[in-house]
Amino acid sequence: MVQPSTIVAVALFPGAGNAINNFNVAFALATPAMAVHVLVADLAQAKRWMASTGQTPNPYVHLRLMANGALSERARSPSPGVLMQLCSGKEYADAIEKSIGELRREYPDAKVTALVANALMTATVQAKEKLRLRMFMLSPTPMYLGRLASGPENIPGADPDTIVRVEGIAGLNGGIDFKLEDCIDICGPMWYNMIKPAFDHFDGFIVSNTNAGLEGKQESAFANKEIVIGPLLPEWFINILDTEYRATMEARADSIIDEDGVLDFLDRQKNKSTVYVALGSHADFSIEQAQWIINALEELKVPYVFLHRENTKGLRNAVGGNTNGIITSWAPQLEVLAHPAINFAISHGGFGTMIEGIIGGGIPFITCPVASDQFMDTKVMGFVGMLLGCIGINKRRGQAERKDAYPFMHGDNGETVRGLLHDLLASPEGSRRIEAARSASLDLRRKILRVKETEVPKALEHLRSVMAQTYS
Repeated sequence: MVQPSTIVAVALFPGAGNAINNFNVAFALATPAMAVHVLVADLAQAKRWMASTGQTPNPYVHLRLMANGALSERARSPSPGVLMQLCSGKEYADAIEKSIGELRREYPDAKVTALVANALMTATVQAKEKLRLRMFMLSPTPMYLGRLASGPENIPGADPDTIVRVEGIAGLNGGIDFKLEDCIDICGPMWYNMIKPAFDHFDGFIVSNTNAGLEGKQESAFANKEIVIGPLLPEWFINILDTEYRATMEARADSIIDEDGVLDFLDRQKNKSTVYVALGSHADFSIEQAQWIINALEELKVPYVFLHRENTKGLRNAVGGNTNGIITSWAPQLEVLAHPAINFAISHGGFGTMIEGIIGGGIPFITCPVASDQFMDTKVMGFVGMLLGCIGINKRRGQAERKDAYPFMHGDNGETVRGLLHDLLASPEGSRRIEAARSASLDLRRKILRVKETEVPKALEHLRSVMAQTYS
């Protein structure tokens, strides 16, 4: 293999959403001239996430285990607080520094020039001069979050009810009135004391999951550092509506992780018949909340795929056998969202899942936000017309302050959930609402992919060129 002239390192943040975006960036950057080494705390976990990207293998992307696996146990923690504490600390920074030193010794003829990191990696970011690397922040979040975060309204001590109007989303007339509380993490101590001060250390922000097709042309105060190359998704997924689904899956069969036969189950269902339920990598429904949804779907005899990581066996036992659905701890999400059997998804409304649903098949959503930007994303889905309803309640609970993985929902023994699902799935009007939302999602898909085709290739080349520059 030709030896690269440049090496870029990517410090993996150990959470599925961020990790998959890290890998997508690595796959997009890596060429014979620019190798990308992904620095990981747990090798098995990282390999699973890398497979989950659905990307074609790239021989110029390499995994490198940090600290001989000493960080693995903490990296596998389901607690966002534990992960943040790990990644922000000196031990993680020291492991990254050691890995960079190893790369420089192993590839003496190549220049190790840049590191992709998360803003929460505080100790690593502060060690930029010591590392002698250009540093780029991975930003898998929406740019409208940046508008809210960087606006003049967001000052220490600001009232979380403060309204910030954002216009131009998806090129549509009008705007969205966000409250600061819609992403409470940007108006709290973690934002002011950790994240925002880190921004000055970064040479650029890699916007990996979105572009102007969704965001419009209005810019945030961070625009001069943003390099917009998203959404970074595999080509087969981007083109799935123009190809035959089953033939595509057969060609990819060896690379799909599907231990519980989710795709086989979906293959047996009718088109647009099945509901996909998943709350992301850091949240889950409680057993009681999950049963509210499952009971309503069972009443309606609607098939479903229910992702429940926390206690899969407990939920299966609570529901019993002979159901219309499949309960699993892991589902190949891209393949599921692109499957013609999916009617709509019930999701935390996370930005990554939202984009995957749009690109994979114009999927409409019911959301159940938990934290982070998910309440903002719900409002955006409502504004563009792809939202079928929201069953989560905003209790102003920051990501690090969460004591459990569960969302807040209406305390009515599931009647809100049951009523919404019956309205959507048991009436002609509900069918019309779903199709209207699907049409809106597909329209947004066209806008995003148009920008990706015309603007993103040039931005990606620009990113490679600035990453190849040596630190000074």
